[in-house]
Amino acid sequence: TYCIQFVPPAGSGLAPQWWKAATTLGAVSEITVNGVMDGFDASLARGFTVSGRVTSGGAPAASAAVWANVAPRSSFYSAAVALTDASGNYQLIVPAGTYYLRVVFNAPKNWYWNGTSQPVAVCPCSALTVQTDLPNVNVAIH
Repeated sequence: TYCIQFVPPAGSGLAPQWWKAATTLGAVSEITVNGVMDGFDASLARGFTVSGRVTSGGAPAASAAVWANVAPRSSFYSAAVALTDASGNYQLIVPAGTYYLRVVFNAPKNWYWNGTSQPVAVCPCSALTVQTDLPNVNVAIH
């Protein structure tokens, strides 16, 4: 079985979407492929930009992975993922919603938007509600 996600081209300003407009992993419709199939269409909507800078010890964290994980914390569905540039800057395009930003940089340890490194299921990390573009959502890794 498969789950279909539509991912728009970078720079389009459109948000990714699962088939049938599902917004959580639990709501995604699975399909079983038994040959040629069609009719899997989507109409992508404009997303909102969440952007900022990731630093490690005050220096840019180049090539860090930044995920926008859909809240609640028990969800492992990521609405978007991006890599930071050489200056540590990232940009995510997401649908309106509530997210936890997760960052992985040079180690298997996860870091979150408010600076904690606790596992997402128990972290006291703050949720980020996105209803408009949000610049300067910065993450400092200790």
